[in-house]
Amino acid sequence: DFAQVNEQFRLRIARFGPLGELDAAIGANASINGSIRALNANANGPMLIGGSFSNIAGSGFSYIGRLDGAGKLDRSFDPGSGPNDWVNAIATYQHGAGSQILICGNFSSYNGNGLQGLVSVNLDGSIDERFDPATRLDGSVNAIAVQHDGKLLIGGAFNHVGAATRHFIARLNAEDRKST
Repeated sequence: DFAQVNEQFRLRIARFGPLGELDAAIGANASINGSIRALNANANGPMLIGGSFSNIAGSGFSYIGRLDGAGKLDRSFDPGSGPNDWVNAIATYQHGAGSQILICGNFSSYNGNGLQGLVSVNLDGSIDERFDPATRLDGSVNAIAVQHDGKLLIGGAFNHVGAATRHFIARLNAEDRKST
């Protein structure tokens, strides 16, 4: 929720170069009306942001969005109505030949689909149908890690993952995802 970095205006987001210099493009003209709680970025490339905001640059994007390498809203990432509440964590992972995005948070639906706390989406923001809906949770997810073997660790305010009792932490195995 910062508004300055090194005494320069940067609203909620900033990027530094390899020598610690402030990137002039990122955050100087940002128009994000709430907290950024999650960030997944590539060097000088697109940045996925998630949080408690309800608008990015007048777009109406709520809780999730992608900025291009220049810090402008990337409209090729279209989550539809997206999550219906805060995003707490974002991670990318390999599934088959492509990359997917995991979005975690306090939400109970994503683009109108009942998905509690965790959703896998394609690079364009649409729901990844290969992610098994049987891994439903009964609460929010606050953190996620992708292990080297592709298994997912999640932590949050949940007590069940599918039919299994898992208090606050769980690991999703490869069989928890549909194969294609």
